[in-house]
Amino acid sequence: MRNAVLRLLFLMALPLVVLGHPRWSEGPAAALHIAGTFYMFAAILGRFWATLYIGGHKNGRLTREGLYSLCLHPLYLFSIIGITSFGPFLESLTLALLFGVTVAIVLTLIAHREERFLNARSGPAMTSIVPPFR
Repeated sequence: MRNAVLRLLFLMALPLVVLGHPRWSEGPAAALHIAGTFYMFAAILGRFWATLYIGGHKNGRLTREGLYSLCLHPLYLFSIIGITSFGPFLESLTLALLFGVTVAIVLTLIAHREERFLNARSGPAMTSIVPPFR
């Protein structure tokens, strides 16, 4: 369901991306593009770090060490950063806000669902916190 919802949101946002025209002058536009690229790479590296740290145990056990001791859902946090980074990359703060808020809402709902699954599986050892920060 997560993938279907995110694909639908992508298709809904596609006209905004294709038909939108940035109104920034050359200097600010370049700065936005560079910032978007930086945050995109940070999100990719963060997702790699979180994926490697959890080591294929996502649904098998609760991980509370390392990165997971700082953030309840680091994969989702870095996904939100990555999706939000498309706005500045495309030189649009409006798209950044739209993408970031929308994906944060969707992933927060998904995180709550995962928490209920893990709590049912391993007891109430996990606390529910919104957004995906500890």
